[in-house]
Amino acid sequence: MTLKTLWGNFSLNWKTMVLHGLILALLFQVFMILALMVRFQNLPNFVTFYSWFGNVSWIIQSTPSWNDIARIIW
Repeated sequence: MTLKTLWGNFSLNWKTMVLHGLILALLFQVFMILALMVRFQNLPNFVTFYSWFGNVSWIIQSTPSWNDIARIIW
């Protein structure tokens, strides 16, 4: 009886349950990033933008072996 009731509840409200789960996961991640920013008083590394083309140019100029260039860039 309990399993039947749970399945009936889930089958009627699965979209709402999935939406609430995704919202909870997103809010948790936002809270964690804010906590890290408050703790370390700095933005995380992945917020910093780097010049990909400049890095590739530097890798091509400084790598002696042509076989290694693609793997290093990748």
